[in-house]
Amino acid sequence: MKRLIFGGSFNPVHNGHLALLRALTEAVEPDVTTVIPAYLPVHKAVGGDYADPAHRLAMCRLAFAAPRVEISDWEIAQRHACYTVDTLTAIRRAHPEDELYLACGSDMFLTFDEWRRYKDIYQMAVICAVSRGDTLSEMRAFAREQEKYGMRCLLSEAEPVVVSSTQVRQRIRAGEDVRDLVPLAVLAYIEANGLYREEA
Repeated sequence: MKRLIFGGSFNPVHNGHLALLRALTEAVEPDVTTVIPAYLPVHKAVGGDYADPAHRLAMCRLAFAAPRVEISDWEIAQRHACYTVDTLTAIRRAHPEDELYLACGSDMFLTFDEWRRYKDIYQMAVICAVSRGDTLSEMRAFAREQEKYGMRCLLSEAEPVVVSSTQVRQRIRAGEDVRDLVPLAVLAYIEANGLYREEA
């Protein structure tokens, strides 16, 4: 069956994450979607406002609660930063019959040849990304270039929801309203647990 894999820091989950997943779900039509919050991000510096993995896992369960969507704690259980190639290897081992589709944003897609063992990732999964109108031609050109290394990709065009986790955290620290940026269940969780109020 088709398995769409959506990983990230989710610090916190925001409406941009949900919009990306909706667009790719429409494009891929997966039988199941696996959302995987990271224990630690590989390519980002971690500051004092990086929420505990248990909190980010709980926010994912609230935000992505839907039929045929599962939340995996595999990377968190490793207790160290995990490269995508290692996560995909584990998923293939657990679900050898599944066809894997890997979700990523347009910026990440355009730097895919910098990922650890990216050619191995190309063999394991179809790379799926949502393009904006102003990035579509660049993404198509990159995909054509990467085909010689084995890339298989699915590009879906959609209007982006422009929001970042950094923006959400900054607004929370400033005491500003973020209900237009995050799912209401996630906002309630953030408030109940006092997350992102101060940066250590």
